[in-house]
Amino acid sequence: MKSMITALLLAVFVLATPTTQPRAADAPNTLFVNLTTDDAWTNEMGLFYAEKVLDAGHPVVVFMNVRAVRFAVKDVPAQLKPAQDALKALMAKGAKVHVCGMCTKRAGLSQEQWIDGTVAGGAETIAIQMNPATQVLSY
Repeated sequence: MKSMITALLLAVFVLATPTTQPRAADAPNTLFVNLTTDDAWTNEMGLFYAEKVLDAGHPVVVFMNVRAVRFAVKDVPAQLKPAQDALKALMAKGAKVHVCGMCTKRAGLSQEQWIDGTVAGGAETIAIQMNPATQVLSY
């Protein structure tokens, strides 16, 4: 009888114990900004929003893919310069910038042309985007 009660208490304890650590209520959500266009106005709007979120204390990750990779290279055309300046300012405040390598190649560019501080998109990018504490914004 004593072993049956012990087994029952053990089963209740195991079933009542959470299998994952709960997220701290005060941990800030991450904003994942997915930029896909080479339109400067559109990207500036996404980056403006990202800056406000970063200033509010939330981590920000910008993912530049499809045609947006054109903003990640060192020598951008004059019409893209203001949006790239906004990107650099955001990076200076602590935002992380991931760039799609496949999209870079498709655009006829290379990773060697990327501005300093950017990283190649990959498994880490996907993990950040899929995290339940991440909010995704696409422009």
